[in-house]
Formats: sequence, structure tokens, C-alpha cells
Amino acid sequence: SVSHGVMCEHYLRLLGTRFAHAPQSQLVMDDTASPVIFLSNHRSWGDFWVDCALLGGPSFVSRWMVALAIPLSAAWGHLRGWLWFFQRGKQRAEGTTAWMTQFWQDCHLRCPGKGVVVYPEGTRSLLPQGLPLKPGGLAAAHKLGWPVQIV
Repeated sequence: SVSHGVMCEHYLRLLGTRFAHAPQSQLVMDDTASPVIFLSNHRSWGDFWVDCALLGGPSFVSRWMVALAIPLSAAWGHLRGWLWFFQRGKQRAEGTTAWMTQFWQDCHLRCPGKGVVVYPEGTRSLLPQGLPLKPGGLAAAHKLGWPVQIV
């Protein structure tokens, strides 16, 4: 089967998307041997496809509402295991960080071999400055011991 990373590369090529790298840019961490959490800025719905192409087809953490906006991609990702849906705002008996840590471990077992993209602000924003980061994802990353890279 064709990976979602390859599909996104083709899609962006059709759209004429161009990428620029800053002089101080570094290569992304190798996420094929062990999981890496990639923190990415979330500006539009197109970020899913751009980040997927840039990072070679990682998994994504997303709230269920995304499935309404991009239903075909959401269904494909969920059924293939690389789109990890959760319900935002739900109270967890074990606490949000403990729940998220277990959730990420379980999801990665279903789709191993690549890292996961997390949008740490928790929502899209067009502001020139970033929004405050949601602490749960960073706390879960620390608890798991997975390396984190900002992209």
C-alpha cells in the first residue's frame, strides 16, 4: 500500500507547494528506530498534509472534530492507525497526563515505526505570535521519555 507520506508529497506537488529552509535549520530526528514527538505550529487545515510530507508520514494526535472537516483523510488515517483521535476537554479518572501517556503508547503500538506530530497549542491560530502551550502533551512526552523536536 502507498504510505500517507508519499500521498501527501504528491498532493503538495500538484498544488505547487514550495518549501524554504532557514540557514540554521537542522535535519529532523530519525523516528524510525524509536518514537519522536514533533511539535509543529498549526495555522491551517493544510498543516496535516504539509507536516506529513515534511516528516515522511508520521502519526498525528487530533481531536475528533477534525473528522468533520477532512472526513476522507480522517477515515483513512484512523483506519490505518496513523491518526490518533481523542476527545478534548473530557475529564479522565486517572488524570489527563496519565491518560495521554497510555493513549500515546497504545496508539504507537498500532502504528509503530514513525513519530507523532502534536500541535502543542491545541488549536489553529493565525496570530503572528504563538498561543500558550497546552501542558498535557509536554508532560506526557516527558513521562514517556520520548525525544521531542520542534519543527
